[in-house]
Amino acid sequence: MLFKSGFEGAALPLQFTMAAVLFIFIGFPIGSLLNACDKQSANTMNMLFTLILSIVLNVILIPKYQAVGASITVLVSNIFMVGAGLYWVPKITKYSPKKIIIIFLKSFGAAAIMALIILALKNYINIFILVALSGFAYFLCLFILKGFRREDIVSVYQSFSKK
Repeated sequence: MLFKSGFEGAALPLQFTMAAVLFIFIGFPIGSLLNACDKQSANTMNMLFTLILSIVLNVILIPKYQAVGASITVLVSNIFMVGAGLYWVPKITKYSPKKIIIIFLKSFGAAAIMALIILALKNYINIFILVALSGFAYFLCLFILKGFRREDIVSVYQSFSKK
């Protein structure tokens, strides 16, 4: 909707890179947890192995698949980084994988509804209005699915108000 012809070749690499953003987002707090809990050496080793994996994948994939190969490398490297970080998390703190999966499913459900709204209305509504509408729909769905509570909204509001 924003770009005209000539950008079709960028669609697949962009899709892989967009998927990688999820793992980049998840990996950042994991790395921060490791650093905060005096596991910098473990985090550094994870980064080193991820770097080696990235170089190997780039050498293999870029000559054959060009930008698609590079974007696959970004995705696989970030998945590996998250997995390597998650190896250390149970050694640092207790967490409930079940609770994390439930939160993920609520977020995914809200995102799926948002995506359906975007797909249904993309040809009929201005993109800027669609972005605002779909963002509102996401948070409304998340609220309905109890992805966050009313108290969370009040807490955020109070954090911005004068004390």
